[in-house]
Amino acid sequence: MPTIAVSDTRLDVRAEGVGAPVVLVHGSAGDRRGWDDVLPTLAADRHVVSVSLRHGWPHEPAQADTGPDPDRDVDDLVAVLTEVVDDPRSVGDGRVHVVGHSLGGVVALRAAIRRPDLVRSLCMVEPPVFALLVGDPPRPGRLLRLAATRPRTAAAIIGFVRRGPVPARRAAARGDLEEAVRRFGTAVLGPGWFARMTPERFAVAVRNSSLGEFLHPNMGAIEAADVARVGVPTLLVDGDASPAFFGHLSAALERTLPDARRVTVAGTSHLVPEAAPDGLLAVLVPFLDAT
Repeated sequence: MPTIAVSDTRLDVRAEGVGAPVVLVHGSAGDRRGWDDVLPTLAADRHVVSVSLRHGWPHEPAQADTGPDPDRDVDDLVAVLTEVVDDPRSVGDGRVHVVGHSLGGVVALRAAIRRPDLVRSLCMVEPPVFALLVGDPPRPGRLLRLAATRPRTAAAIIGFVRRGPVPARRAAARGDLEEAVRRFGTAVLGPGWFARMTPERFAVAVRNSSLGEFLHPNMGAIEAADVARVGVPTLLVDGDASPAFFGHLSAALERTLPDARRVTVAGTSHLVPEAAPDGLLAVLVPFLDAT
């Protein structure tokens, strides 16, 4: 498979098609294969690149004592966007449509903040932008203010943390990566949807996770003032069966971004690109065509 050079390494990518450039960014516990049911349709008349971020398959997994490095992920994505813009298969104005799922949406947003000249549009599928509301790491004062002004949002975030990150961290501290992924994944997808996950997909999630990400969580700082300056057209996508906290986070982005609209894909929880690719394409293709 082709690769793209980024500072000290190369990232594995799948690239197809000719036309307006589109880059697809996966979330945590995933890799570029999560877009395999979406990419061919998009590539019918576009140059589409799905990328595996560092430590995502087929790269080496992260070390157990290594926490996430969100700034490096942004550096890497900016390098990918720069390479894609210069690819002769890319046609357009020197900017890229960037589509990110989950944590990949956060990386895409932070890349758009850093390099607005490279981004033509954004699509974020349930990005966990906790930092926008309570900081990263969460600050008690901001959480208290959120509880006073938007109590349902605060309750949804606190409930998620209690169900997911807290027990996942305990499992990781015991060295039990599979249990950490299970506890975190159940909170992210909802118990019923996590129960539908095949053993093969669970193995992918474990392969693309590390103890360090549960022991030292870090998604990077996001300030409202910076988000408010992201002027490109933005599509926010929710699954209709996702846990409530995702909707609250998307609503916060919709309030903050100057040119954003939200859509809901029916019959799916958080793994929208994999569980409902046709539903995602039904909203994503018209958005890309219009921007």
